[in-house]
Amino acid sequence: MISTLPEVVVDIEARRVTKGGEELDPTYLEFELLAYLVQNRRRMITATSLLEQLWEDGFMSLGSIYNLVGRVRQKLGPGYIYNRRGVGYRVSQRVVQGTIE
Repeated sequence: MISTLPEVVVDIEARRVTKGGEELDPTYLEFELLAYLVQNRRRMITATSLLEQLWEDGFMSLGSIYNLVGRVRQKLGPGYIYNRRGVGYRVSQRVVQGTIE
């Protein structure tokens, strides 16, 4: 089955994100979350791993991760970030790392 979802491109070097060619405006942490997920796309990433990766000072809670993922899902729309309860998160094949011209 071919997906009809527009492609999301995450340009890590330029810190830009587009969806279907349209520029999105993620916050610093929203971008960091997307970048980490797309760089680790072949595996499920636990909420605890995201917490450790995104907040090195350890002052945030798992609720902060759930909130952050929710905000990114709102900006991207459904079908781009998957989760398996109790296992972790991953991005769909429609979220790619690339260069935005």
